Amino acid sequence: MLVLTGLARIDRHLGGLPEGVTHVYGPPGSGKSLFGLQVVKANDGIVICTTGMPDSGLPWLTSSEAVVPCSGESIADIGCGLLRSGCKVVVVDSLPGMVSTEVTSKPIMQVSGAATQRLIYHSLSELNAVSTARGATVLIINEIRVDIENHRVGPYMPHITRDRTIVRNSISCKRGSYTTAFGELKSVGISLHFEWLANRLIDDTLEFTVGYPGGFSVGRDLLLLAEDVGYLERCGAYWRDRNGQTYGPGFDNAIAGITPLTQEIMRAENSR
Repeated sequence: MLVLTGLARIDRHLGGLPEGVTHVYGPPGSGKSLFGLQVVKANDGIVICTTGMPDSGLPWLTSSEAVVPCSGESIADIGCGLLRSGCKVVVVDSLPGMVSTEVTSKPIMQVSGAATQRLIYHSLSELNAVSTARGATVLIINEIRVDIENHRVGPYMPHITRDRTIVRNSISCKRGSYTTAFGELKSVGISLHFEWLANRLIDDTLEFTVGYPGGFSVGRDLLLLAEDVGYLERCGAYWRDRNGQTYGPGFDNAIAGITPLTQEIMRAENSR
């Protein structure tokens, strides 16, 4: 059974997303959370937030019924409960937050790298089994991490997210073109590369634009993008722009300072 994304090009081209766990990964600000929110909107789904409530600016997401903040309970238990109650789409945003939550929900466990891997493997296996049996889709939003030692860039926990026995679908996400109108960010371009779906190699890329009146999904994405395009330079707990202005200390204070400068940062991005 295929779950429609609500995005005409994807649904027409692929028929929708197959059941089971779908892994969506990409760099900050690439639109992976926004893609998950779009699929939730199309299916009256639920977002399980592991890092706080999303600041999406999307009016339909203001309903508390669409978002479940995580407060220490196992995400696998929450997700499987939602699926068994009839929910067709569950989005977990994000995998790194899921890792810390799953570990802290098992206080008697010896926390180690190997033990954490086994726990996440078991949690994703359970989510995959329940969603597959019920014809539902679970989107696991993941981040890109840099492996300095091996000079590689890839998704967090690659040994698990590349295991097709528990991750049935894989999509990488990249920033597309951004559109502005009347001095405000109105839409964002997303490029999705479908790597495999239900163990079928797809190797296909689709680009589309989604209305996004609130700007970025998470304030840190804007901060990381500003670093990425050279607009800001990290200086310990502070960030300094090209004019010598400092923002901080810490993420929250820096985000509050640079948020009004979204358009300037976007111009730097588009000129690269």
